[in-house]
Amino acid sequence: MDWDTQVTLFVCNIAPTLPDSFVVSILQQFGHVLNWKRAKTINDRTLDFGFVDFASPNDALKALRLIPYVKVLDLSWTAKLDRSQELNLQAFQTAKNLRLGFNQNQEIREDQLTMKVINELISSATFAKANERMVGIIESEFDEKRESEHFRYQTEVRKEDEQFDSLFKEALMVQKGIEISREAQLKSMEQAKFESQARIDRKNFLRNWKRPMLESNDIESLTKFAQIWTQFNNYRKERTTMRENEREYENLLE
Repeated sequence: MDWDTQVTLFVCNIAPTLPDSFVVSILQQFGHVLNWKRAKTINDRTLDFGFVDFASPNDALKALRLIPYVKVLDLSWTAKLDRSQELNLQAFQTAKNLRLGFNQNQEIREDQLTMKVINELISSATFAKANERMVGIIESEFDEKRESEHFRYQTEVRKEDEQFDSLFKEALMVQKGIEISREAQLKSMEQAKFESQARIDRKNFLRNWKRPMLESNDIESLTKFAQIWTQFNNYRKERTTMRENEREYENLLE
């Protein structure tokens, strides 16, 4: 299985009242969605499952990891795939874990951030109220108050749609921040493969470090003694700065 092979997942236990646009907004948090198709009866009645095509095995693996934690309207989603693709995906996962530069802790942090975005979308009162009101109107009887109720419903739903759209855009910004952070880290990892001359000099200096002794009080000895200690302190300051930057970067990812 190649890195850009399309993978189809069978997603079920989805509330039939959920609009496809909302389902796709959840699925897009796992990766690039090529297509989503909801199953329907011959009478065009929406069923509780569908099929999603992801652009890569990596996106499908992320979806398989996180979909079981998605719960909307008291229904926990599930995801499956056919046996042949399951075996290919397992082989892909094994190859991915063995790849140079794979960082499981980074993957866990990204999954946590993704679930945070998804839970914010699901738990929003905007979506819950809009869905309950939609179901209530479908099941309500047509009476003399229907026209005024319908007008009130349109006004409130329009307002809630605007709120939901704002929330969704905010979630997209969070996802974009995750992608930028990941790209920066990958770039940093690539740069770390090549040591600069300054880094090589620092390593050689520290590897061969011995506490300097002041052999005499002449100007040349005093100057050499001061230079060695100054260089040592500069290297130590650089190392301290690097460690502080790493801790700050880790805090940003939490």
